[in-house]
Amino acid sequence: MTTTCDILITGGRLIDPQHSTDEITTIAISQGRIASLGEQSLEADRVIDASGKIIAPGFIDVHSHAQNIPGHRLQAFDGVTTTFEMEAGASPVASALEWAASEGRPLNYGFSAGWLHTRARVLENYDDDALAALPDLPLDSMGVISAQGSLWNAPATAEQREEIIRLLEEQLDAGAIGIGVLLGYAAEAEPAELMAVAELGARRNMPLFVHTRIGPMLPGKTPLEGIEELLEASLATGAHIHMCHFNSSASSHPREAREKILAAQAEGVRFTTELYPYGFSSTVIGAGFLDPEILEAAGRPPGIITPVATGQPAESYAEIARLRQEDPSQLCLIRYYQDPWDGADLAEVMSLPGALFASDAMPLKPLQGQGEVDIMQWPLPEGVSAHPRSTACFTRALAWLHRDRGLLELSDVIARSTVMPAQLLRGAIPAMERKGHLGLGADADLVIFDLEALQPNTSISPVEASRGVEHLLVGGTPVISDGELLTGALPGGAVLPSNP
Repeated sequence: MTTTCDILITGGRLIDPQHSTDEITTIAISQGRIASLGEQSLEADRVIDASGKIIAPGFIDVHSHAQNIPGHRLQAFDGVTTTFEMEAGASPVASALEWAASEGRPLNYGFSAGWLHTRARVLENYDDDALAALPDLPLDSMGVISAQGSLWNAPATAEQREEIIRLLEEQLDAGAIGIGVLLGYAAEAEPAELMAVAELGARRNMPLFVHTRIGPMLPGKTPLEGIEELLEASLATGAHIHMCHFNSSASSHPREAREKILAAQAEGVRFTTELYPYGFSSTVIGAGFLDPEILEAAGRPPGIITPVATGQPAESYAEIARLRQEDPSQLCLIRYYQDPWDGADLAEVMSLPGALFASDAMPLKPLQGQGEVDIMQWPLPEGVSAHPRSTACFTRALAWLHRDRGLLELSDVIARSTVMPAQLLRGAIPAMERKGHLGLGADADLVIFDLEALQPNTSISPVEASRGVEHLLVGGTPVISDGELLTGALPGGAVLPSNP
């Protein structure tokens, strides 16, 4: 029996959906793990009084592009303890892992094998020097790749396809924890290539994280076609395919898409999806589906596009074309719903059964005319911007969907943020068995928050941390204590396929 521990948490309401726990209890932490539950007479180096607060497993974000220290800090105030770059991924993965380890990270992290990065390496003939010259942040390197050439979006030959698969498998061997497939950004890739990637995923028991080929912006097509392509690939190969950001990708036909997905899941197709609680998305303005001619043909007005650097909606298709020409890697916002904050149609989408929450967090960018801004400062300086989902996905789900609207039960919101994303990866990543719950022996990744005091950040600029998370521990090490960030705390580590 445990008699001493490193940290003792008392008086809090523990909600742990994996174990169907919802009770006031005491939690003891030793050597980075949950050592005991419910024991009262323990000595501890530190006691945290969580009375009146909720204790939950740390949130697991399978879709975050904000994979640097400032991004992790903001996500910590969103209750996140483990954050993965799974949609875009990285290639070479070893370089991404080395970069993150060399700087240190507040949160646990990991990368999928990036199909688009890998595709560019093959079709654009990137040598070692060209790879080394790319930015460290995978999303930034994707932006540079898209700006430097166009061959990466061309159909691949059979030989090139074989090389792409070989390099993807090499990334899995190097520590990738899935395969990221930005299919919507390289829509000229032939269906046979997607099928080959799915076969690799099935063979290695690694899920695919896919941005669908066909979204709501393409004239004459519907998202249902893109979803059907993914369902067919999963059914044909047995691969687990995870569709990214259902709320934006299926925004033009959400009810039909919902029915199609639920029917396929009921038949045993290995298919999952995710949501973030906003009706506008963010990506690089050079994305192919944001071509002004495509937008106009689809009947989408230019004002649905807002460059993050200016914060002002585009006034014309010509302005969008100019911005794409000047810097295709700059970030923009795309409005998909009439009311992107609180609309009934968005709320209905967010109730999709079985869909987990994932932020699609974006890295901080300077506002237009700001020049260099030190994003390592804390609190963050003025002059930076980001989609609010980068600071408030999980806290907004808790506050908007549960506390304010009562659309989802509290345990459901927490399950979609903890055990469900953990389960998505457990078949491939043994270390995920210890995450997403707070049972005995689990990693001491946890969040303590005040539900009534939650104030999710809603600002694009200035960028502020959300409020209401009072304590956040990663592997038993405090990152947030009494609502304050411990700027020197970098306890995060890489989650790898071979982790014990």
